[in-house]
Amino acid sequence: MKKGCDLLVIKSDDRLVEYILGYYMHCNTAWSEVDHVLMPVHMETLNHWILVHFDIHSRCLHVYNSLRSASHDKKAKKIVERYSVIIPLLLDLVCFYKSRNDIELSSQYFVNKKATDCLEIMMVDGLSQQTQCDCGVFVFAFAEYFIHGATDKLKDLCVKDKRNKLCVDLYKHACKKQLEGYESDSEFPGRLKDNEIKGLILEAKEDEESELKK
Repeated sequence: MKKGCDLLVIKSDDRLVEYILGYYMHCNTAWSEVDHVLMPVHMETLNHWILVHFDIHSRCLHVYNSLRSASHDKKAKKIVERYSVIIPLLLDLVCFYKSRNDIELSSQYFVNKKATDCLEIMMVDGLSQQTQCDCGVFVFAFAEYFIHGATDKLKDLCVKDKRNKLCVDLYKHACKKQLEGYESDSEFPGRLKDNEIKGLILEAKEDEESELKK
C-alpha cells in the first residue's frame, strides 16, 4: 500500500478478513484466540523467504531473516511495512479489540495511538545466517523454535541437521500412513461467502455500538 492511498479499499468482503476470523487456511485459528501470529513472507525481488511474527499485545511485527545486510534489511522492511499498514485496518474492520478484554489498551503500546495506526517493525538480531539457498528451512526453524519457546537456540542453528531431520520426519510420517492405512484428519475450516463475512462484521459493529450506548 502506498502513502496517501484510499483506505476504503479495505472492504467488508475482503478475503483477507477470512484469515483473521479463522477461515481460508488449513489448520487456521481465529486471531481472537491467540496472542501471536506467524506469517511466512516472500520477498519477490530477492526470491527469498522471511518469517514475520505479529505480537498482538505489543502491536509489533518482528522480522526473522536469515539473509541480513543493510540493503536486505531495507528491502525486507519495505515489504513488511505493507503488513504494518493493512493489519490494523483489518483488525479495526472486524472490531478485533472489542473481543479481547485481555489486551491492556492503556499500555505503552496502545496509548495515544489509534486502532488504525501502523504497527511497529523490529528486525530480530542474533540469528544464524544462510550461506546457500536455505531460506525455506530457516523460516521453518524460526517458526518451530518460536512455538517451543527456544528462540535463544536460533543463533547456533545447524541448517544441514535441521534439513536432514525434516526429511526423516516427513519420510517416517509417510511410511506410517502407508503401513497403518490411516488418513490425517482434515482441519480445514472452510471458506466464507461474501455475505457471511459482511454478516459477521455487521454483527461485530452492532455489538460495538451497543457497548458504547451503555
